[in-house]
Amino acid sequence: MRRRVDRDALSAELNRIDDLDRPALLDLWHGLHGRSAPKNLSVGFLRRVVTYEVQCRAFGGLNGKTKTRLRRMAKEAALTGRAVWNASNLPPAPTQKLVPGARLVRDWNGKTWVVDVTDAGFTMQGETYRSLTAIAKRITGAHWSGPRFFGLKGVSGTRVGSEGST
Repeated sequence: MRRRVDRDALSAELNRIDDLDRPALLDLWHGLHGRSAPKNLSVGFLRRVVTYEVQCRAFGGLNGKTKTRLRRMAKEAALTGRAVWNASNLPPAPTQKLVPGARLVRDWNGKTWVVDVTDAGFTMQGETYRSLTAIAKRITGAHWSGPRFFGLKGVSGTRVGSEGST
């Protein structure tokens, strides 16, 4: 059964998280996880984890098979002292569709860029764009594949209408 999500409420909650200071983020972490956050986490990392958890609760998180695979890979990495995953041994990413309410975050040259997926396209810093490629070009000044710039692979719906901002 598909979950019904109030996208406006979710968007408001995600925007509220963006404005929280460290003590408020730590309180929210505790409320979501039932325990204190590990010490020395940056505010940016706290914000990303809390945002992820809120979205998982709204849309559902990773399935059991994926969690089991990740745990097994982490255990093997800990035992061998090296990463055991790379592009050659990961299954192909399922094709997904970006839906309104999703949030993309990218660190570029020391600055964090946040893009919200909306019905009209993509919003960044109050401007609406029709494609992620236009946003990637705005951020970097060079032509990039927008989905690749944001770390998306096998995602459809990364363009609305024609290229460029509206």
